[in-house]
Amino acid sequence: MSTDHTPVTRALEAYGAAVRAKDVDAFVDIHADDVHVFDAWGRWEHVGIAAWRAMATEWFGSLGAELVDVTFTEVRSSIGSDVA
Repeated sequence: MSTDHTPVTRALEAYGAAVRAKDVDAFVDIHADDVHVFDAWGRWEHVGIAAWRAMATEWFGSLGAELVDVTFTEVRSSIGSDVA
């Protein structure tokens, strides 16, 4: 991942750390209460933070002793008055 610490890279780092730690609270905290996630695993979409928390709780609980490392490569972001 880029060494530039932008809001985007910080969010991605927090996501990866939360997944690795299987920390549902940290995972949920990086998302807005009105999150709407489209996914390809099990359910097509998760609407709202309660649904997203339920998904994370189930996912992390299903991992047992397995650890998941999330990596992001070639991250680029643009921030401006008309794009973020």
